[in-house]
Amino acid sequence: MLKTLVKVVLVGSFASLSLYANAAFIGADDIDSISVQTPEGWTAVNEDALFDGITRKRKSTRFIGYRNDGDALSAANPLQIIANLTAPTNVVGFSFFNDWGYHLDQQVMDLAVRFDGHDGTRRYAVTYEYFGLDVNTWDEIFLFSDVLFAGVNKITVDVRGVNKVNFEIRELKFATMPDIALSTSNLVSGTANVNAPAIASLLGLALFATIRLRRK
Repeated sequence: MLKTLVKVVLVGSFASLSLYANAAFIGADDIDSISVQTPEGWTAVNEDALFDGITRKRKSTRFIGYRNDGDALSAANPLQIIANLTAPTNVVGFSFFNDWGYHLDQQVMDLAVRFDGHDGTRRYAVTYEYFGLDVNTWDEIFLFSDVLFAGVNKITVDVRGVNKVNFEIRELKFATMPDIALSTSNLVSGTANVNAPAIASLLGLALFATIRLRRK
């Protein structure tokens, strides 16, 4: 097994990104099915709101995870959102909108996103992990851009930690490009696992993280 350690700078910003200005986004018409797998003692509602294109604060519906009498969420005890796409899709960015209403007390703090697809040569699965995302903002939280995941047919989002008891997500935004416009050096292929701890900054401060790539 080949292990490569790469140090990168990640920038959390709520300013618009050039990539996003030119990208489309996965919406309800692009999803064949969406399901939610909850840990014991948890329930969830309104999964259709995750990709409805409505991002405003206090939208009419939002995705909610209720803890009830379950254990706290963690990497070993995640709430899992699974979206199967209608066709292979080139994903180039990911952002989301936290919480919903009047107080920022139902924020996602830790999550992981996994892409399953085919890059034209072989099948692959890539997972990004993020920590410390309760940044106390209603604005869009950008997690990555300018990384190409070609031919994605399934996206899995694991919510692994929240800042209090329950949590809300107004929208999940996956930027896409039908034509490959990025350098092939940004292509993520093969079977890999990526750990990208990051704390998004309201001021757009650069943050340092470690990415671990494991390929078989």
